[in-house]
Amino acid sequence: GDLLPGTNGGPSLGSTALRWAQTWCTAGAFNTSDATLKTKVSKFNDAEMQAAIALSKEIGWFQWLDAVKEKGEEKARHHVGLTVQRAAEVIESFSLDPWIFGFMSHDVWDDQITEHSAIEATEAVLDGDGNVIEEAVEDKEAWSEVTLKAGESYAFRYDQLNLFIASGL
Repeated sequence: GDLLPGTNGGPSLGSTALRWAQTWCTAGAFNTSDATLKTKVSKFNDAEMQAAIALSKEIGWFQWLDAVKEKGEEKARHHVGLTVQRAAEVIESFSLDPWIFGFMSHDVWDDQITEHSAIEATEAVLDGDGNVIEEAVEDKEAWSEVTLKAGESYAFRYDQLNLFIASGL
């Protein structure tokens, strides 16, 4: 059957800090593009067109640092793209605010902390032959655990970035 969210446009799948590694699909994703839900589509101005052309010249290949660490530089695969940080610099060089574009994202999050209650000691539970059925538990005071460290992440919506760059070509 289908896996559906409880509300239209509601929950996200993953987050900036907790991402899915990969998504495998038979066909591409559909993104809503209904004229009744959008303002009029406007043409890019000269600065935006020049920024789009300049971004096209930034596209190159890279390797993920985690893959290089795990597999070595020779075996880590090459990927195609650019970085959000460089794209922001390029767009700013045309006196534009890069963060008004929906194809760029910079998210920051604080530590996520889980509070655990104190644990009361219990004695081991034994069966009739003296075998341990349940281990003894020692007293433990309440404690806090950092379950997600603070961080930040930059990301693209490549479908929109690619269309922006294509407009300049």
